[in-house]
Amino acid sequence: MGGGTGKVQIAEIVEHKIYAYKGEIVTIMSDKEPTEPITKESIPEEPEVTMAYSGRSEFYREIMPSYFWGAVRPGYIEAIAITTRTNALETIKSGGKNIVLENEEEICIKFTPQQAKLLTGWLLDKLNQYEDRYGKIKTDEDTRWIDDILRNIQITPREE
Repeated sequence: MGGGTGKVQIAEIVEHKIYAYKGEIVTIMSDKEPTEPITKESIPEEPEVTMAYSGRSEFYREIMPSYFWGAVRPGYIEAIAITTRTNALETIKSGGKNIVLENEEEICIKFTPQQAKLLTGWLLDKLNQYEDRYGKIKTDEDTRWIDDILRNIQITPREE
């Protein structure tokens, strides 16, 4: 490309309209004339972004975790989904005297604090929908503390 400032600007020609990139008006040479006059007011500030659903990953699978383990790390919160299953061969080897259980870490998901807040809100909404549809979720003595936490959760965002 010839002389100039060395700045490369990107613009999009859609139906003969010239768009700005990051608020700067961009000049584009085209073999087609615009069908309407271009004014500063007719140029949007940012190009439109469209999200497309591309399907499921080849690694997608469904699991039903037995429990979660996780930790707070600098910059993220991690949650590991763990399943528990019977090791049939080891149980058979023991003559059925010992039921051998295995815990397997299925996946570790790392959330930014913002993503963790969004997930919490989404899960609370789904729990409420579930209880509205199927009735109160019963908890046992080992998990009753969760009900206390859920009763005291602040749903509205904090003011800073």
